[in-house]
Amino acid sequence: MARDSEWADHVVVVAMARMLQIDIMIVTSSPSSAPENIIVWVVGKTYFQGDTILLGHVWESHYMSLQPIGPSVDDTDRFIHIACLLVNVGSRVLRRFLIYHTVTPTCTLDQYLAKKTTYLDNLKKRKILTKSQMAILFPPSGTTNLGDYDITLLSALFTNILPNISQQQLNMIQSLRDKINEIFAHAKSVTVSANDYQTLWSDICRDLESLSKPCGDPDFENEILREIQGIQVSTVKGTSLFDMLKARTRRMESLERLVQHLISCLAQKSNKE
Repeated sequence: MARDSEWADHVVVVAMARMLQIDIMIVTSSPSSAPENIIVWVVGKTYFQGDTILLGHVWESHYMSLQPIGPSVDDTDRFIHIACLLVNVGSRVLRRFLIYHTVTPTCTLDQYLAKKTTYLDNLKKRKILTKSQMAILFPPSGTTNLGDYDITLLSALFTNILPNISQQQLNMIQSLRDKINEIFAHAKSVTVSANDYQTLWSDICRDLESLSKPCGDPDFENEILREIQGIQVSTVKGTSLFDMLKARTRRMESLERLVQHLISCLAQKSNKE
């Protein structure tokens, strides 16, 4: 439907919804539809939580796409959602995971790192760690600040100086690091498509939830789940869910007025014929 003269009928719409497992919202111009019934939902998947496809229905004629061509604000929203999930939640989970595996009642993080100085110096010589990363681990004065540890540094530490974590956990940590590099270091635009978003969101959440459980703190696990849910319902400008629903309501009212206009035009055309 992105091309001119591309149409679909109801059978095709239902088939595509089920094949793609995506819900489709249809704004119909049917003259027999009451104002409250101008919106028709085609369910493609039970409990679908992704972006709904928006179609228009020209009565007794065809269906047409009502989506704008090209990247939309939603694409940017999705990019920022993934960024917040990785940078904010991901870093927080891995920092707690590091503390869980290094700090004991008789050993602080600084003391643990001091024991690994030879290994860490070797990593720097091999250019696995940079000079700035070493400065974070061993600051000129004071103690190391865990808040300065990003996913790249944390991944390097887990990979090279923490042999007591499982290979499955290490794979999840490296996957988070690779996604950071793929999304940010090699991004061609600050957008994430709907299909990519669903896969990324599911994979990242699964890894973060799995890595938060070994920390042995149910309250921390619940905090992470709430933070994830908070990101999912937020928008790029930090709009509250209530404001977002109000905005959607205004859009629906605009669509209703549009449909009423279409119905009026179609009725006039029928009378002339």
